[in-house]
Amino acid sequence: MCTIGLITKSNRPTVTAVPNRFIDEFMTEANGTYVKVYLYLLRHLDDQTELSVSGIAELLDCTEKFLLKALDYWTRLGLLEYTVSGNGTVESINLIDLSGGSLSVSKKPEEPKTVVRSVSSSRTKSAASERTAPERDVTRVDIDSMSDDENVPFLLTTLEQYFARPLSREDTDTALYIYGSLGFSCELVLFLYEKCIEKKKTSPKYISKVALGWNEDGITTVEEAENYLITRGEAYFAVCDEFGLTGNLGASQLRYLRSWVNEWHMPTPLIREACSRAMLRKGANFQYANSILKDWHAAGATTESDIARIDEAHKQAEDEKHKPKAASKAAPAKANRFENFTQRDYKPEEMAEIEKRMWTKK
Repeated sequence: MCTIGLITKSNRPTVTAVPNRFIDEFMTEANGTYVKVYLYLLRHLDDQTELSVSGIAELLDCTEKFLLKALDYWTRLGLLEYTVSGNGTVESINLIDLSGGSLSVSKKPEEPKTVVRSVSSSRTKSAASERTAPERDVTRVDIDSMSDDENVPFLLTTLEQYFARPLSREDTDTALYIYGSLGFSCELVLFLYEKCIEKKKTSPKYISKVALGWNEDGITTVEEAENYLITRGEAYFAVCDEFGLTGNLGASQLRYLRSWVNEWHMPTPLIREACSRAMLRKGANFQYANSILKDWHAAGATTESDIARIDEAHKQAEDEKHKPKAASKAAPAKANRFENFTQRDYKPEEMAEIEKRMWTKK
C-alpha cells in the first residue's frame, strides 16, 4: 500500500491532544467532516501508521475528492501544508504546530519525510496549483472522480424522477457538488431538493445557495434540516406567540410541530387557532393542541371556514344530545269487556210490562 508521511514542526513529543486554538478559533466554523479529517491526522501524527487518502476517505465515509477539499480548507487557514508529486499525487502532509501562536505558512517548510501514494489516475492537476488558483465555480464537479461511488447513480436517478425530466449538466454538477464537496448524505441531498421543489425554486444557483447555507449552519442530517426549517417558519413563531414562549422549543415540542406542518400539512392559521384554544383550556399544552389538530386533520379541514363548519356541527350535536325528551303520548285505555255488550232497544209498552213483572215478584 502506498502511504503518506506525516510530520510536524513541533519539537516536543506528540500526543493525541486537540489544541485549544483549534477548538476556539477553527472547529466551530468548519464542516463536520473537515474536522474529522484534521482530528484523524492529528491522532496518527507520530505513530508510524501507514495512511492513504483512499483509506482515510473510506474510514470517514467520504470521497477522496472531498478529503482533498478538506486538506485545501485547512491549508487555506494555515493549519497544515501538503506536498504533491509532479503527476498531482499527494506525497506528504505537514501539520502546523499551534502552540507557538503563529499559523503563518509563508515560510518554506522543512523537508518532509515522503512516501509516495496514488490518489487517482484522473487527478493530473497538482493540489498546490489548485490552492493558489481562483476558487472554481461551486457547481463545477469532476464527475469522473465520483464514478466509483455507488450512491451517485441512485442520487441522480432519483433527482430525475423529482424533476420529471433528464438532468442538465448544471443540475448534475450542483447535485454532486452538494453530495461530494459539501459532504451531504444522499438522504439530506434528496430532502434539500424536495423542499426546494415544493417552493418551486429549482434553479441550480438557488439550490446550491441553500445547500451552502445549511452547510454553514452545521446541518448534517434530515432531522436537523427539518428542525432548521421549522424554527424559521411562520408556524413556529405562531406557536410561540400563542403559548407565550420566548426560548427555543424542546425536542418533543418540535416533533409535534413537525407533525402538524410536514405530515398533516396544517396551515399556520389553523395551528394558531388550535394553540389559542389549548391555551384557554389547558395552558401551553402541546398534547391538547395536537388532539385538536388531529380531529381537524381527520375531518379534512384546511381553512378557517372549515373550522367554523366543524364547530357548528359539533354545537348541533351537543344541543341534540342535551335536548329534553318530548312527553310520551298517553297509552290507550284497555278495552272494557262490557263495552262489547249490545244494548237492547225496548218499546215503551215493553218497558211497562217488564216493570210490572218486577213489582209482582216483590
